[in-house]
Amino acid sequence: MVSLRERGIYLAPDGTRLVASSRRRPASNSAPEHDNGAPFYLYHGYAWSFHGPADFCVLDCGCIKPAADGDEISWNADDLRDTEWTAGAH
Repeated sequence: MVSLRERGIYLAPDGTRLVASSRRRPASNSAPEHDNGAPFYLYHGYAWSFHGPADFCVLDCGCIKPAADGDEISWNADDLRDTEWTAGAH
């Protein structure tokens, strides 16, 4: 099981900052069916701030998949570094 902090800000290996959330679900049309029920979703800062769709789904196995059609990525939840910052609530 993946353990990320709710609204935790994580640094991806490519330097991207991402906000993790298990409570805020993406719009129903933004996540492919096979990713429904993912324990966490990751949002770029702009998407988080303006209630945009999730960018990635984090599955129980720790795999990270694009939340919508997009290029596969080569990192997983273990590759995310916790910045110890927390994003604002919505």
